[in-house]
Order: sequence, then C-alpha cells, then structure tokens
Amino acid sequence: MPRSIRVLHVDDDSDFGELTAMRLERGNDCFTIETAMSAAEGIECIETQQPDCIVSDYNLPRKNGIEFLECVRENHPELPFILFTGTGSEQVASTAISAGVTDYIKKDSDVEQHEVLANKIETVVEQYRAEQTLDQQRDLFKKTQQLADVGAWEWDLETQTGFYSQKIYEIYEISDGSEKAPETDIEAFYHPEDQPRLRAAFETAVETGESYDIGVRVVTDNGTEKWVRTTGDPQFENGECVRIRGTIQDVTARVEREQKLESEREFVQTSLNTLDDIFYYVDTEGDFQRWNQTLSELTGYSDEEIRAMNALDFFEGDHRRSIKTAMGNILQTGSNVTEAAITTKDGRQITHEFRGVRMTDDAGEPTGIIGIARDITARKQREADLMAERDRLDEFAGVISHDLCNLLGAADGWLKVVQAECDSAHIDDVANAIDRSQAVIKDLLTLAQKGDTIGCIEPVALTALVEDCWQVVPDDQATLVVDDDRTISADRSRLRQLLENLFMNAVEHGGSDVSISVGGVDDGFYIADNGVGIPDSERDRIFESGYSTAKDGTGFGLRIVKQIVDAHGWEIEATDSDSGGARFEITGVEVSG
Repeated sequence: MPRSIRVLHVDDDSDFGELTAMRLERGNDCFTIETAMSAAEGIECIETQQPDCIVSDYNLPRKNGIEFLECVRENHPELPFILFTGTGSEQVASTAISAGVTDYIKKDSDVEQHEVLANKIETVVEQYRAEQTLDQQRDLFKKTQQLADVGAWEWDLETQTGFYSQKIYEIYEISDGSEKAPETDIEAFYHPEDQPRLRAAFETAVETGESYDIGVRVVTDNGTEKWVRTTGDPQFENGECVRIRGTIQDVTARVEREQKLESEREFVQTSLNTLDDIFYYVDTEGDFQRWNQTLSELTGYSDEEIRAMNALDFFEGDHRRSIKTAMGNILQTGSNVTEAAITTKDGRQITHEFRGVRMTDDAGEPTGIIGIARDITARKQREADLMAERDRLDEFAGVISHDLCNLLGAADGWLKVVQAECDSAHIDDVANAIDRSQAVIKDLLTLAQKGDTIGCIEPVALTALVEDCWQVVPDDQATLVVDDDRTISADRSRLRQLLENLFMNAVEHGGSDVSISVGGVDDGFYIADNGVGIPDSERDRIFESGYSTAKDGTGFGLRIVKQIVDAHGWEIEATDSDSGGARFEITGVEVSG
C-alpha cells in the first residue's frame, strides 16, 4: 500500500488554494493537503504538521516565497520545496535555485498543470524519502562500524580502484596529511610476515571464487602493531570475478586476551606435567577433558588415544566397579577417596589412590570431576611388609613369652623348695630377679603386640579412670590428688596402661611416700609428682626402650607410655613440677567436658 504524502500548500489566494487541494487529492488518494495563507502561518504548520513537501506561491504577504524558502532551509535543509507561482521571471527562478528550491513550476489553474504538480510532488517526495533512508542506513552502518570496530572495503578488478570506509582509515590510523592511503598503499600496512598469506588468499578468491576470513597483523601509519580480521567475498559476473568486497575488524584486544589465556593454559599444563601424580578432569560421563603427561607416560596410551577413552576404560573387574561407584559418589556428595589398580596398555596393573572432587557450573549443576591419582604401590608393599613383620614378631613374642614364663615359673617353684629347706640371704635376691624378669617379659609383650595401635575411641571420665588405676600402686603411703574432672576421647584400655605406667614410674623414682597429682591443661592433662625429678641431660632419653634409673625398673614403662601417646596422635613433654619432681604433660587431646 502506497505511503501517504502530507503536502503543505501556502498561498494567500484562498480560492486557488482550495482548487489546488481539491485537484491534488482527487488525482492521488495518497495526498493529504494542508493550507496556509502566509509564510508565518506556513512555518507554524511545518512544526505542527511535519509535511513531506511544501508547495508555495511567490507572492505572499510580508514575506515572499523566496524569503519563506530561506526560513525553511534554516531548519529543514533537505525538505522538498516547490515554488508554484505565476511570477515567472528568470531572476525569481535564479534566486529560488540559489536559496535551495527543489523545483520551480509555473502557477496555472489548468487541470494539466495540477497534474504536472502532482507528479512532481510524488517524484521529489520519493527521492527525499530514499535519501533519508540512505542517510539512516549510512548512519546505522557508521555506528555499527564504530561499535564493532569493523570497516568495509571494495576492490574493483576492472578499474583497479578501491573503496574503503572511514573506519578503515581509523583502524590504520591514517591521518589527513599522510602520504599513505588504503586505495594505493593498503598492502604496505600489513606485517611483512603476513603479506604472502594475505596475497595468496586474495588471489585464490579471484581465481576460484573462494571467500577468505583470516587474521593478520598490521603496522599502522603511526607505527602501532595491531591484529585485524580481514574477510574477502568475490563477486562474479558472467563467470568472471569483477570485484571483491570485504570487511576489516580490529581484533587486537581479543587476540591479546587469547594469547594471554593460551600463555596461562601452557603455564598450568607445564605445572601439571611436573607432578609425579596423575592429574585428570573428566566430564559427568567420564570422558577425558584434560590430563597431564603422567597419565600417558604411565599407561602407555597417546594423548589422541586418551582423548577418545572413558575413565572406566583404564580399569578391570572389581577395580572398574570401585571407580564407577566412586564417580557416582563424587557427583552426588562432592568428593571421594578410593583405591584401584590402573591397567596399562601392556596389561600391567598399578595400584593408585584416587582423590576426586565435583566441578559445577554457575547454577550448581555438576559439570565433571577433577582429581589426582597417586601411585601407592610402594606404600602398599610397605604395609604388607610391616604386617608380615608384625605377624612374625607376634609369633616370636608368643613363643619366647611362653618358653620364658615356663622357665621362670619352674625357677620360682624350685626357689620355694629351697626356701623351705635352707635359710640364705641370697634367696630374696633370686626372688627379686625372677619378679623383675617376669615384669620385663610383660612389658616386652605389650610393646611387641600392641605397639602404636589403638582400639575404639570413646568418651572417658578422667577422674574415675585415674582413681581406678591408682589401685595398682602398692605403697599405702603414696598419695593422689586429682585437680580436674574432665572427659576426654581415648582408647580406655590403652589410657589405663598409660596412667598405670606413669604412676608406677613416680613410685619407683619418688619413693613410697611420693605425692602424685593429676590435672588438666587447655588441650590435655598432666601427671606430676614431688619426687626427685628428671635431669635436663636425661630428658631426651627417658622414652627410649630399656632406659631406667630405678634399681628395679624394666626400662620399658615410659616407652609404652610414648607409644600410647603416639597411637592417639597426642604429644607428651617431660618437665619439672612445681614441687621439683617430674611432670608429664600430654596435649593434643580432644576434651569434651
């Protein structure tokens, strides 16, 4: 449907104005005619009605048609203005043209002359609108170029001339006074190393019709090096390339970002490749997205092969099932640690410990699993060796204990026979030696069989256990003071051994009237006495096996204490008590009350 055309007719002859409006509207349904009687009234209508074309007589009150035209041109330099007048001098026509009139038509009441006017109005309005559209497109194109840093170019192969938009001049930083210009020196702007590639792409486009889209470096007129993306699209007529059109976009910032990201990626990959452990990142399906070279070196698979593999492809049997379960746990709970044997390309199985965590997107949805796999073959072998050694030690200790206890039992029996038959001062010495031997065997068995292991950790009321352990102290004159009542987390039976050994140690070194106190510290407890204390020079040795300064000591009591402390993950320190005796402070203990 044709667009309507709003026409402002300015004429002080109202009858002629009505006649003109009637004939124009009857001759063309698209016309809408507004009338004015003077230039001042016409200016007002222009601002309120916004006409597409002005038709004006020359003879108007106060201001003639030329003066009216000059007023219009101040704010509307392109608006179609037709001088429709009966004053037909050459001077008026010349002045009108100089003032910017669109056309000049002789005023007449004949129908034919109004038809001429109507045709002229349609023509000038159509041209005006086309120019407006073109101006809008040019403005839009210019703004688009500014926003996207894109310039347009065209090279005519027949005339060997080119067109380059203003944006290209800006990209190449070509100043107004520069001797270089895109039309003649565009190739000179490209980096020497990139010129052959660009030239080859251009020639291929001309010869084969293949478009190109490449990134090259340019050196601007000011000496600045930039990266640009240049495209070329060949245009053919009658089977022959006649021109190439394309774009040039400044992509320096993007390329620099990509180069920085690539540098960071290489740094991260190099760092990962220094790890002895396997680094891996798989998606939620278990397909590899990233890994370090340790994986390929250990398994014997190339990077291309790994890229096509799934994580489960590296495992067999129960190991495969363990890894599948672990992956499911990670995606559900966030992390997991498991052990499984990797099967290499040549069929070897190497046990690894796998630690993985879940990766998520911004919405919290799982995207994959990232983790480390550590070769624990040597650790597993050490654990097996230690277990075998412990089994042998347990067996040896059991045999020795059985045989020695039998011998000592027999000796004790014969000693009682001797005591009944004769009286000798040495009999008591023999009895003490037998008792000490039995104590040594008991301590050795404790060291060998329990060592640094612990059982069930449970809350233990310290005061109640201390008072219970005090019953093993043989001297009625020794005293106990408990200064703190707290509950700690420990293996009750092993804590009992610790307390009993420290009590017996205090009695052995402090005498039968020794006073022992038990109290609390911030993260543990202490056992102190008022005995002779421990010399500074001896404190580094007191926890060694066999070390004792007591006449009847076995030398293993404090060693057992140290093993129990280590088994719990605690710390023990020997210091002086306030009364000058020994104080054993045990810290790192979980205190719950």
